[in-house]
Amino acid sequence: MSRAEDTYLKVPSKVERLIYGSIAGGDLRRVLLARALMSASRALAGVLVPVYLVLIGFSATSLGVLFMAIAFAAVVLSYLVGVFSDRVGAKPFLVLFPMIVAAASVVFAFTSNVFLLVPMAMLASYGRGAGAGAGQIGPYQPAESSLIASSVLAKDRNQAFARVSMFSTAGAFVGSLLALMSSSKHGSHAFVMLEFRGSMLLVGALALGAGLVVLPIANARPGKGSKSKEKIPLPHAARLLIARLWATNTLTGLSVGLYGPFITYWLYRRFAVSTATIGLLYAAVNVVALSSGIIAPKLAERYGLVRATVMLRVVQSVLLIPWALAPNFAFAGLFYAVRMIAQRASLPLRQSYALGQAPEGAKARVSSISNIPSQIAMAVSPAVAGVIYDSVSLDLPLVLGGILQLASTGLYYVFFKDRPPEEEQ
Repeated sequence: MSRAEDTYLKVPSKVERLIYGSIAGGDLRRVLLARALMSASRALAGVLVPVYLVLIGFSATSLGVLFMAIAFAAVVLSYLVGVFSDRVGAKPFLVLFPMIVAAASVVFAFTSNVFLLVPMAMLASYGRGAGAGAGQIGPYQPAESSLIASSVLAKDRNQAFARVSMFSTAGAFVGSLLALMSSSKHGSHAFVMLEFRGSMLLVGALALGAGLVVLPIANARPGKGSKSKEKIPLPHAARLLIARLWATNTLTGLSVGLYGPFITYWLYRRFAVSTATIGLLYAAVNVVALSSGIIAPKLAERYGLVRATVMLRVVQSVLLIPWALAPNFAFAGLFYAVRMIAQRASLPLRQSYALGQAPEGAKARVSSISNIPSQIAMAVSPAVAGVIYDSVSLDLPLVLGGILQLASTGLYYVFFKDRPPEEEQ
C-alpha cells in the first residue's frame, strides 16, 4: 500500500474533516502534531532568545553576526537533510532535529557562556524565526515537506500544506502565550538567568515532544535501486524550476534577512515593551492568522495557484512599509497581523507549487536545493541589518525589505504565470 493510499484509508468524520481536511492517515496526523509542538517551541524561543541575548550584552551588530552564522549553518544542514532524506527516508530527521533543539535549550537555560551558546544556537537554528512567524521547524523542513507531498494526491496537496500552516500557527499561538512566563525587561545577570531558565526548559520539552510523537510513524525508505537513481540528473524541467526559484528566493532571502530575525528585537527597542507584551502580540497575531489555512486553498482554487501566491505576496510586501513607520505599538501590531495572514497563506501555496513540480524520489532535494540561495542571502543580510539598526535607523531595514520582497514577487509572476501546476492543466 502506498503512503498516499494510507492517507485516505478511512473516511474522516465531520470533526476530523474540520481539523484535518481530507487527510485521514495516522502517520500524517502525527507529523501535523509534531509540527504544532515544534512550532510552539520555536515561537517561545523566538520571543525569549533575542531579548535574553540583548540583556546579557549583545548589540544589534553582534546579533546580526550571530544570526548570519546560524543561517549559514542552516544552509549546510538543510542541504544535507534534502540529500539524505531522499535516500534514507524523512523519519530520522523528524526525530533527530527536535532532540538537538531540546539539548540546546538546556544549554541556554543553564549558561550564558558565549562559547557554548553560539554553537548550540547554530545547531538548533535559534534566531531564524520571524516574530509571530517564528513557528517554523528548522533545517529538517525539506524532509517534512517531501513526506507530506508524497502522502497526498495532487488535488489535495494545497489543502495538505494549508493544514500544515494551520497546525504551525496553532503551535506558534501556544508558544507565544507561554512567553508570558518570562516578562522581565531588566535586572541583574543572575536574576535574568533565573527568570529565563524555566521558559527555556519548556522550549526543550516541547521540542522533545515533537521528536517523540513521530517515533511510531513508518519510514518510507527508497528501494534498493534508488541509490543509482541519485546519480541520475534531475529532469530539465526540474532544473529550470530550481533556477527560477533561485532567482526569486535570493531576493526574498535578502529581504527576510533584513528584518526577520530582528522582529522581537525591533519591537523591544522601538516601543520599549516587555517579552510578555511581545508574546501577547504574537499570540493575537497567530489567532488571527489561523484563518490563513482555510483562505489559502480557496484562493488557489479560485484564482489559480500562481496568481493567488502573487496576490498574497504583494500584500505582505507592501505592508512592511507602513508597519515600519507605525507611530505606536497598537498600529504596528495591526499592520503586522494583516501582513502575517497574507504571509501564512502564501507560504503553503509556494511550497505546494514547488513540490508539485518535483519528480518523485527527488522532492526533498528540490525543496532544499531551491532554497539554498534564499538561505545564503538570509545569512548575509542580518550582519548588514545589525549595523543599520545600531548606527542608522531602526525602521530602514524593514522598508528595504518591503522593496526587495516586492521585486521578488514581480519576478515570481513573470517566471511562473504561464506554468500552472498539474492539477490546473
